[in-house]
Amino acid sequence: MGLLDPIARALGYAPKNNRRVALGRVRSYGAAAVNRLTADWNIQNVSPDTDLFRDLRIMRARSRQLAKNDPYFGQFIRLVRKNVVGAQGFRLNVRSVNGFKPDGTVIYDEPANRAMEMGFEEFSKKKNFTTAKTITRAEFERLVVGTVAIDGEAFIRRAKGFPGNAFRYALQLIPADCLDERLNTTLPNGNYIRLGVEKNQWDQPVAYHLRRQNPVDFVAGNGTEYMVPTERIDASEIIHLFVQEAPQQTRGVPWLYAAMAKLNMLGAYEEAELVASRVSACKLGFITNDEATEYDGDGYAADGSQFDNSEPGQFKQLAKGQKVQSWDPNHPNAAFAEFHRAMMRGVAMAGGVAHHSITGDFSQVNYSSARIGLLDERDSYLMLQSWFKDHYADDVFEDFLTMAITTGQVALPMAKFDKFNKPTWRGRRWSWVDPQKEVAAYAAAVKEGFTSRTAVIEQMNGEESFEDIVAELKVEKAMMEDAGVYPDDLSPMASQEPDGDEPAPSQKPQVGN
Repeated sequence: MGLLDPIARALGYAPKNNRRVALGRVRSYGAAAVNRLTADWNIQNVSPDTDLFRDLRIMRARSRQLAKNDPYFGQFIRLVRKNVVGAQGFRLNVRSVNGFKPDGTVIYDEPANRAMEMGFEEFSKKKNFTTAKTITRAEFERLVVGTVAIDGEAFIRRAKGFPGNAFRYALQLIPADCLDERLNTTLPNGNYIRLGVEKNQWDQPVAYHLRRQNPVDFVAGNGTEYMVPTERIDASEIIHLFVQEAPQQTRGVPWLYAAMAKLNMLGAYEEAELVASRVSACKLGFITNDEATEYDGDGYAADGSQFDNSEPGQFKQLAKGQKVQSWDPNHPNAAFAEFHRAMMRGVAMAGGVAHHSITGDFSQVNYSSARIGLLDERDSYLMLQSWFKDHYADDVFEDFLTMAITTGQVALPMAKFDKFNKPTWRGRRWSWVDPQKEVAAYAAAVKEGFTSRTAVIEQMNGEESFEDIVAELKVEKAMMEDAGVYPDDLSPMASQEPDGDEPAPSQKPQVGN
């Protein structure tokens, strides 16, 4: 051991001839290395709410700006609205049970289920669903999902006792700006307010401190947001929708937060490239003068500068001492397309969508690669559908059913509320470019017992259940029989009958083999 070894050990260095490594002095993970190459890499640990306190307002403002001006951000929002909610919104099927047959088959309370479904359909109309009475349930749900994607969260007030409809219940969408993220304090009762949300010792939201008017609605004359008073609203009246990504996270963040900076710079780059290409297409030129004489052009531009007119096939004779100097910026850049494609791959990954879905660029995909990309994208939509059902749809149906029974809009006994509160939500599903292959594969799987018709219908058509389709087939068959139409080829049944009113056995209608 050398004389300097103790000093070296004290400084965290091990002697070359010593195999032992000083614990706590040498980092085992490269991600923890601190050197000139990682000098700009954050090493500070803060809570999610600390980050939100610092950055939420700015992120929300920038996200809204991109939603208004960036076509790719706008396409992402449209994809979310179309695929999470869809054109018709979530389809409700109530499955309250009356009992079971000896073989275990479920006996559904069909009259009660039908009454609840019809009542909810009536409630979903524009005149009933929101306090403003301006949009239907499907429109409201698309608006809510789009708002969460842009702002990171949505606040929905559950207006029980609302006097504006027969159900005495409606929903109100409250802007995220109404909840002040700068409101943070500890209350005398032991609760604490975090980013405007009051919580108890178990981190459960118990109230929301909402401003009475939108503080950034300057058209309404609200003035500075510091002057808008707040109101404590019990948490039972609020549905706070956001995707929680970290423990004890109180507020939500815009869904494309990881790509917003890239999208903003990419938009500026596209604009610069577009302007440069337009200038390049003009093939500008300048006339220089070696003589001391003043330039005399054909006219004056709006800014006072002189110019020469030019026409196709025209050659001008320049004055003595004048020369033409051309200027060609050489745009569009040949590498623009590939560079842009590479940047947008990162944006697509941040949003959990396929590259060709957000860009509309199908030049680099074939059927197989497009299918692989869409499978992953649709898994993301299914996760969001599940989140939306659990945190929004179930609560809304429970409120609706309580108020519908109370007001007599649905004639069911309140004593059996728990039995009736059995909603099943069916979101949008998707078909493929080649449905013939898909249907053949499903048919083979059902025939071999690998799956069931119910599972296939759920995967192919989330808006209808197996029971719905069986009922529709039954109605269709009855209608065709009444009309004397053979279901397979629509040929008249009467022409196939040998005698009397009874069709020949081989010609009887067969629907849903």
